[in-house]
Amino acid sequence: MINNKDSFTFKKYLSNKKLIKFFYIFLLIDTVAFFCLLMKFYFSGYYKYPLVATMLVLFFLIIFHFVISKADRELIKGKKRNYFTWGRGAGAELIVKKSLMSLNDYYRVISDFHPGEWNIDHICIGPTGIFAIEVKAHKGTISYSDGKLKRNNQELGNFLGQAKEGSVFLNQLIKERLNKDYFVVPVLVFPNANIDNSINHQIENVWVGGRGFERWVVDNCKNVLSLEEINTICNFLERLDYNEKIDNI
Repeated sequence: MINNKDSFTFKKYLSNKKLIKFFYIFLLIDTVAFFCLLMKFYFSGYYKYPLVATMLVLFFLIIFHFVISKADRELIKGKKRNYFTWGRGAGAELIVKKSLMSLNDYYRVISDFHPGEWNIDHICIGPTGIFAIEVKAHKGTISYSDGKLKRNNQELGNFLGQAKEGSVFLNQLIKERLNKDYFVVPVLVFPNANIDNSINHQIENVWVGGRGFERWVVDNCKNVLSLEEINTICNFLERLDYNEKIDNI
């Protein structure tokens, strides 16, 4: 079964999810401890100063309610942010990985390639060339205008730059270590989004498309590699020591 449980994105999602769960448990323990202390204070002072004790308890309950409500709202925001940032991202990467893994046996796929403190979501190597694939989980309509990539007419980050960075880095890394210059095709995929007509396959030398677009690019490129070249490049990348400082190439 194809999965991406070892990917940075999925691990980050699980890590944040566990952290949020820990804070919920902490919040529950804190609430129980507060009520125990408050009841102890109430019963110790009620017989001498019933009105004062009651008013103080009500005051502390109101304050505690606002504090807990605020903490709960922040945790809910964190939970949503974690899903939209990392959970949905991991899901989008898995969609593309499954698509690439359905290619014939001449193609090899490396997912979550870490050359440093950043990553290339997927690298596909096969008879039609080498592809550095950046995956984004955004929904809505992706368009291109005024020199900017946009979602629902709102400007996105420098995703084209990210895709090009992965392509150039991979090209330089292979050239440096294998002493051969291969063009690495940059691909940017939005598997959960609709692609507007303003995007006609390629923008700023980056191939941009929606779900399944990565297969179309791979199938239609003409950069022919031999089986020996495919195995040599892929074996090199798979054996690469990620602890090695290669991000300055």
